[in-house]
Amino acid sequence: MEYRSHRKEMKRMHLLLLAICLHKCVAQNCIKLPEQTLTSLHSIIDQSSGWAPICPFKITGSEGCNTQEPYSLNAADRFLQLVCVNNPGESHGCKIDCAGTHFEVGSGKIMYMTGFQMSGATKGSVKVRQGATMVSKNNRYIHNTNSQASNADWSGAAIQSDPGSKLQLQFDDYWNNNAKLNGGALSIEASFASITGCTFVENSAVDGDGGGIYSKGGSPQRAYVISSTFASNTAKKGASISIESSSTLYISKNNDGCDNIDPDECNGAIVMQNENKSCKPFSSVCTSPTAFPTAGE
Repeated sequence: MEYRSHRKEMKRMHLLLLAICLHKCVAQNCIKLPEQTLTSLHSIIDQSSGWAPICPFKITGSEGCNTQEPYSLNAADRFLQLVCVNNPGESHGCKIDCAGTHFEVGSGKIMYMTGFQMSGATKGSVKVRQGATMVSKNNRYIHNTNSQASNADWSGAAIQSDPGSKLQLQFDDYWNNNAKLNGGALSIEASFASITGCTFVENSAVDGDGGGIYSKGGSPQRAYVISSTFASNTAKKGASISIESSSTLYISKNNDGCDNIDPDECNGAIVMQNENKSCKPFSSVCTSPTAFPTAGE
């Protein structure tokens, strides 16, 4: 019953995205950045009216990372479709390797992103604010940290979602992300979170819980983790996944894990039940990866 509810919500979000890009997703040309800088990227997005097919680029270094401000989806446009039009045989061709935070989705906004690689964040790569929706598909989050955010907001080095937000994450890679507190890769307070076909490798919650995923919980909250892999993640509790609230509806299916390290030695998800934690093992054991791409790849 719960899984059918998940499929219904997924279908609703897919139909929403289809309606957004019905006449635009067939675009043949991509937009070239006049300069390989963050301000140039932000300007292109601002002029896009919500549909931004971007040609491959690489933004890095002090010259490229010429602003510490993230791109904030708070303008009049409710939707943003940010698509990297990769070269044939290439994936993740739009690369951002900058400090700070890369993107922020404001309340009531919907952001769809695909084909990007985000690296080097020091305050978490993407913030999804209360009431916002984030769809991330075929993106790579690698070597991001969250240890410099203000107000000790140090959870979620790749994506951090506020209460009442919604997340749909498909076929993303989360590698070597490190949060000072909870959620090495993802810190979730979303009312609905669907994570499908993603990989979580060597992420760490340094002084907290949930090396790969941390779910703080809320009322109500549904978290679905389907057909994903967790390898060599670390945390004080729940090296792979930590579900903090017993009120969270957590559905897990066809996931595998290996070499995830926490004091409880749970190669699965730590789930809180009436203040008592239990280990919900994954469906199978994976083979530890020997290497993963560097931020420059």
